[in-house]
Amino acid sequence: MKKILAAFLVLLMLASGTIAYAAPGNGQSGMGNGHGGEMKDSDIDQQHRNRMRETAKLAKSTNSQLNELRDEVRDKLHQIRDEIRLLKQDPESLTEEEISEIREKLELLGDDRAQLAGTHGLIRGETLRLRLYKRTKDLAGAAQCFDKIYEIQEERIKALKELSSDLDELLKLL
Repeated sequence: MKKILAAFLVLLMLASGTIAYAAPGNGQSGMGNGHGGEMKDSDIDQQHRNRMRETAKLAKSTNSQLNELRDEVRDKLHQIRDEIRLLKQDPESLTEEEISEIREKLELLGDDRAQLAGTHGLIRGETLRLRLYKRTKDLAGAAQCFDKIYEIQEERIKALKELSSDLDELLKLL
């Protein structure tokens, strides 16, 4: 008796679980069944995808520019260190005026480096947020992250250019 009751309950659950209900609409089939909002959502999603693609391309190009500037600054810093080593061997080769100018330039370099340090790590944070948005398929959030990454990269490029020009001036003084 228990087996028959269990089988009946299973059949009842399967039968009730497979019943389909029609969505309320205007009685038409096909595209005119009241689901026109989905097209608008897909259009918005497509706009976000396009914006993400464009910004991603810009971010990649600015990333390569950042790497080039970073390498250039690193090379100039090595040149400056070498020049300073040579000057330490012959400290009387510079006048007091030249030494004060060099100190002023070094202060400017410190300011430039502080400006760079202010943006350090921001791209990594946005990249983590971007991954989260991609996992949750939030295209609007992902597009905003790409925009933010691009803005941060532009700030860093500007700061690296200033640092590079200050390094060039310092090299001229040395």
